[in-house]
Amino acid sequence: MNRSSPPLFHGVVLVTSATIGAGVFSLPIVSAGMWFGWTAACLFAIWLLSYLGALLLLEATLVYPRGASFYTIVNGILGEKWNLATSIGMAFLMYILIYAYISAGGNIINHTFASITGGESPISQNVSSVLFAAFFATLIWFGTTLVSRLCTVLMIGMAVSYLLFNAGLVLHVEIFKLFNTQVQVESYSQYIWAALPYFLTSFGFAGLVPSLVKYYGPEPKTVHRCMLYGTLITLGLYLIWILVAFGTLSRGSWVPVIAAGGNIADLIVGFQGVTEAHSQNMSLLLNLFSNFAVTSSISAVGLVMFDYITDAFGFDDGATGRLKSLLIA
Repeated sequence: MNRSSPPLFHGVVLVTSATIGAGVFSLPIVSAGMWFGWTAACLFAIWLLSYLGALLLLEATLVYPRGASFYTIVNGILGEKWNLATSIGMAFLMYILIYAYISAGGNIINHTFASITGGESPISQNVSSVLFAAFFATLIWFGTTLVSRLCTVLMIGMAVSYLLFNAGLVLHVEIFKLFNTQVQVESYSQYIWAALPYFLTSFGFAGLVPSLVKYYGPEPKTVHRCMLYGTLITLGLYLIWILVAFGTLSRGSWVPVIAAGGNIADLIVGFQGVTEAHSQNMSLLLNLFSNFAVTSSISAVGLVMFDYITDAFGFDDGATGRLKSLLIA
C-alpha cells in the first residue's frame, strides 16, 4: 500500500457508522416472533448478501475515475433512463435519512441544554436541528479524514456505552430461554418475512463504497478489508445484542414490551426484572449509545450524499466545488 494512503481503521469506522444506528435496539422487537436461532441465521444471511453486493459495486466503481459515484456508474452501465430513476431514489433515500438524523440530533441538543440548565432548553427544536445540521455540514465540507476521525471518537463512545449496558445483563443469560426449549409451539420460521425488510436496512452501507474508493484511491484490497471488518463488527454487535435480549427475557415476556411500543423506556422496564442494575443507569447508557449512533450515522450518510452531489453536478473536489455541493445538499 502507498504510504500516503489513509489508515485502514478510518474506512472501517465509516462502514460501521453507516450500518449501526439507534435502531439496533429494535432488533429483538421485530424478531421476537422467530426468536434467537432464526434471527441469528437471518442476520448472517443478510450480512453475507449485503457484503457480496458491495463487492460487486466495488468492482463497478473501480472501472471509473477516482471520485465517480452512483451517478457516473449507473449512467455508464445502465444508461440515462435508469440513471434518472436511480438519482430520484438516491435523493429520496438520502434526504429522508438526513432529515431523520437532523431531527434526532436537534432533540439531542435540546436534551443536553435542558440537563445543563436544569429546566427547559433555551432554544427551540427547530433551531437545535439547524445548528446540528450546520455543524455536520461544515464537518463534511472539510473532508473524509475529519469525518472519519469524529466517527472514531463516536464509535469509542458507542462501544463503551454498549458494553457497559450489556455487562449488567450478560450474566443473566439462560440457555433454555435463548432456545426456548421449555415451550413447544408452531414453527417460528413463519415470522421471518416480517423481519427481513428491517434486517435489510441493518446492513445498508453499499452507498459508501464509491466514497471509500474516492478516499483510498485504486486500492481494492484496502476498501475490501474496510467493508469486511466494518460489517463483521456490526454483525457481532447485533448477535451479542439478540443473545443478551433473548437470553434474559423469555419469549412471552416480549409481548408486553412490544405492546407498550418497544421504546427504550419499555425495554428498560422489561429488563428490570432480571437485573439489579438501576433503571436510571440503564436509561443513561441506552440514551448515550443512541446519541453516539445518530451522530456517527449522519456523518457517514452525509458523506455519501455529498460525494453523490459532487459527482452528479461535476464539481471539483476543491474548496469552491465542495462549497457548491454543500449548498445543494
